[in-house]
Amino acid sequence: MKNEEQVWELVENKKEEFINFSDRIFDTPEILYQEFKSVSEHTNMFIKFIFFIFFKRSLLSMTIIL
Repeated sequence: MKNEEQVWELVENKKEEFINFSDRIFDTPEILYQEFKSVSEHTNMFIKFIFFIFFKRSLLSMTIIL
């Protein structure tokens, strides 16, 4: 893989954030279709990282256009 180092660098940079995310999910036990807090945590992480990816791509696109 030609970008393996970049991928592992990104993983390491976000590691603590995902560990904290996991801890928040684990610390909020919910059962039987009542996983509202867990779903909220997942949604927030998803939105945060989709925005991050979109923003990064936008910057890349702007750089290429310029």
